[in-house]
Amino acid sequence: MKCSLLVPTYKRHVDIVRLLDAIKNQTIQFDQVVIVVGPNDIESTIIVEKYVNVLKNLQILESPKPSFVVALNIGLNAVTGDIVCFTDDDAAPVANWLESIKSFYAKDDMLGAVGGRDIIIDPTCPELGNSPMADTVGCFNFFGNLAGNHHRGCLRSPCLIHVLKGVNMSFRRSCLKNFKFDEKLVYYGAEVGTEIDLCCSIRRGGFNVLYSNEIVVIHHTSHRPAGDGRRDLYGDAAARRLWNLGYLARKWLPAWQLPLYFAYFSLRGARVYPGVLMAIILLPILGPKVIPRLRFSLKYQIMGLLKA
Repeated sequence: MKCSLLVPTYKRHVDIVRLLDAIKNQTIQFDQVVIVVGPNDIESTIIVEKYVNVLKNLQILESPKPSFVVALNIGLNAVTGDIVCFTDDDAAPVANWLESIKSFYAKDDMLGAVGGRDIIIDPTCPELGNSPMADTVGCFNFFGNLAGNHHRGCLRSPCLIHVLKGVNMSFRRSCLKNFKFDEKLVYYGAEVGTEIDLCCSIRRGGFNVLYSNEIVVIHHTSHRPAGDGRRDLYGDAAARRLWNLGYLARKWLPAWQLPLYFAYFSLRGARVYPGVLMAIILLPILGPKVIPRLRFSLKYQIMGLLKA
């Protein structure tokens, strides 16, 4: 069982060194490592080139666009392994990461995707790295809303789930021949939803998606140079995030669930992106500024739903 690693990177020069060192120190080595460097990022290319004689079959490719999806698809054209692993350039897999992934595939031919926990290191939000374990990880609820919690770990681990997190994810190539990430996902940097696209494709093909607490990466949540900051709640990055979620809901949820999904985000929503009822509840707390939040949430998710 040969394994390839695919990692897009863009102007994270300290992070990519930490990642490549972590890959070098794996208990078993990858048969192929593919690094896709973003446009005009010469320094990252120079850094990765220093590992050519350190990592087996290291290939360095360049993406013409500052897009995670485009970079992933360029990398998928190059990978040759039976198993393709993904992580982020600001992550550092623990030493037995690949060994743990391979062990699960070896035990079950029906596993199409395998991944696990990312322990978050974020100085601005230290509690993320110490969250209690969750009962549910990476599953759609009755309303089609996706619960994350991958960073917390799961009380029922190892367990079958719906969607892994892209920073700690792999898939069996024989389950998805000629798979490409959907380039309709609006891009400029790290598009939200690539893992949904992959894992839903796996499950639609009749294969399972497994999550295990034993499969761990340390996730440093570094600054995103493409300008799509994680804390951009109401700017262009957030608009793209909501658009993609609406688009993927229309693409992957069964027809009977779409009205429930629409009712959930348009009526309830969340504190940051409220629906109508949530906005009414928040009105005494937030005052008039809740109205732009409501408009923003509804506008871009509906646009995504209609685009699919």
